[in-house]
Amino acid sequence: MMDHLMGRADPSASPAGSAIAAALQDAEALYLSLVEHIPICMYRVDLKGRLTFGNSAYLKDVGRPLEELLGKTVFDIFPLEEARKYAADDRRVIETGEVFRDIEEHQARGEVIYVEVLKFLVRDHLGRAVGVQGLYWDVSGRKRAEDQARKTMAELERSNKDLEQFAAVASHDMHAPLRRILTACQLLEKHCRTCPESETGELYGFIVSSAKQMQELIEDLLAHSRVGAFNKPLEPIDCNRAARTALANLQLVIREAGAEVRLDRLPTVFGTYMEMVQLFQNLIANAVKYTEKKTPRVELSAELRQSEWLFHVKDEGIGIPADQRQRVFEAFHRLHSESEYPGTGLGLATCKKIVERLDGKIWVEPRPGGGSEFLFTIPNRAPQADPPERAE
Repeated sequence: MMDHLMGRADPSASPAGSAIAAALQDAEALYLSLVEHIPICMYRVDLKGRLTFGNSAYLKDVGRPLEELLGKTVFDIFPLEEARKYAADDRRVIETGEVFRDIEEHQARGEVIYVEVLKFLVRDHLGRAVGVQGLYWDVSGRKRAEDQARKTMAELERSNKDLEQFAAVASHDMHAPLRRILTACQLLEKHCRTCPESETGELYGFIVSSAKQMQELIEDLLAHSRVGAFNKPLEPIDCNRAARTALANLQLVIREAGAEVRLDRLPTVFGTYMEMVQLFQNLIANAVKYTEKKTPRVELSAELRQSEWLFHVKDEGIGIPADQRQRVFEAFHRLHSESEYPGTGLGLATCKKIVERLDGKIWVEPRPGGGSEFLFTIPNRAPQADPPERAE
């Protein structure tokens, strides 16, 4: 009023004022257009957690119109566990004034995705806190790529470790039978004309046994190195079929040991067929070998535990000392001499490599009354036609 009485004109009525007002309107229209069309979910809540704004992307993600959401809290919009976390994050921003940033799992259109979340405090023109501005956007592709990169790096590290162990065994374990063969050949060459026939036969048997030991070691090394080497894609594998194939391969060993092997109904998992056969074969053969009973009994079963299958391989064998239960899965680590229990020390290491390739874990526990129980997990990624039942 005073400006009018003093003859001052409204700034917006001047050409310059009109230009400024038009520029402000354009800027506001541009801002609203960006907010509504940007592929990022944006929302705002007040200090009591009540929604005061949500852009088109946010409303599409939530699946409800803005008029239904205004004044609602996260507890009215999301499942309880999610709502508790979101509310706690908002409180942290309000109490500390710090920017919150994280990558979280998020339910969207019936599936779980990964989103990057950014939250910060909103203040009015006097600097007072009035709410929290939240933004989140889908980063599932990036998260999967990062997870795959980490898995690849872990596999490379394991591969490097295997190569180091291979170098060690190549310089020691494989040289031992070669030295024995060479020594026996030299003795035969020197004494074959003068030594008794029985001694010649003994030396010949020594050469044959050493050669067989080296052949077994080379075959186990090749089997160990081939796990995951060809990067075959994972596919649904019927573990019942793989276990039966493993038993067929071990038929002679089981018969000679007089062993009894009982299989429960097993699930379908994602893997490769030959690796699953190898996994079952190594664990069953291990259970049959390390026993002092006339009739070794082995049980193979599985049960669903949340998002993974837990497999059990139970035996009545000689057991494993507590301080060795981790080391038995190391390549070339053996608890017994060749004369007590022949082998190469690669069977359980290969099992560990197969299970870890499938994103599982393997370990061993003692059984009450004696024996061991080997357990391993495999993620439940395949649909099951029927729940596992005992197969008689």
